[in-house]
Amino acid sequence: MRRWLTGMIAVSVSLLLIISGSAFAVSQTVSDQRGDAPPRNDILRATYRNGVARLATRLVIDDVKSHGKARLVISDKHRVVDYIATVKRHANGNLERHLRVREGSLPSAPVRCHVRASWKPAKDIVAISVRHRCVHLKKRLFLRAAAGGAGRSVDWAPSVGLLRG
Repeated sequence: MRRWLTGMIAVSVSLLLIISGSAFAVSQTVSDQRGDAPPRNDILRATYRNGVARLATRLVIDDVKSHGKARLVISDKHRVVDYIATVKRHANGNLERHLRVREGSLPSAPVRCHVRASWKPAKDIVAISVRHRCVHLKKRLFLRAAAGGAGRSVDWAPSVGLLRG
């Protein structure tokens, strides 16, 4: 009887994890159309991750140059609040990183929090991550990423919804 009960509990917990995990992924990769932005800003693929401690994106950008700008935007369901993690690589190789928050139509304000980033032109990869404790949003998060400065040269990867870790 005890063995049967233990087996039923294990099956129930497994089913619960499968059902609850299928609504929103912990990690999700999306493809973006090739050629919809200038090559150095053209996102080909974005992988979004909701890890234990960090929210992150890894971008594959067509012919990423040794300098440029990329962003990870973390929003609530209705896009009332946006957290914008920006990384800018200067021609000398230095990375400038910062996190800002924008609420509604108000101007964005800086958030004192470390943004982790890497920029690898040889592999066409840019990665950005932010600690969960820096983002004061609850439940479902929407992540999207962009490469480029402003205007028509910016390429936005498709957004994804992830449950709060």
